[in-house]
Amino acid sequence: SLANFVLKTFHCTTNDQIAFSPEFTNCNDCGRTERGIREKCSYCGSRRVEGITRITGYFTKISSWNKGKIGELHDRYRNQEYFLTGTDSKIMVA
Repeated sequence: SLANFVLKTFHCTTNDQIAFSPEFTNCNDCGRTERGIREKCSYCGSRRVEGITRITGYFTKISSWNKGKIGELHDRYRNQEYFLTGTDSKIMVA
């Protein structure tokens, strides 16, 4: 469970904090938002999508980030297989 993960992390490591940073894709055509950063909307198929995730404490559109913050996004660990839904949409890293 999530609680066990947090307790084990604090008891068995020197970590001082854990950050959970969900990522989303918002479609500029149909307006829907889905979990994960994707190349296209899994609802309408549009490629006019915008990635949204948390950086420095708040959610923003990835297109507004500088080169350094985009580098941090590339370096993040993702358990991608957990979030794939079997559709042909793939999770994209900007």
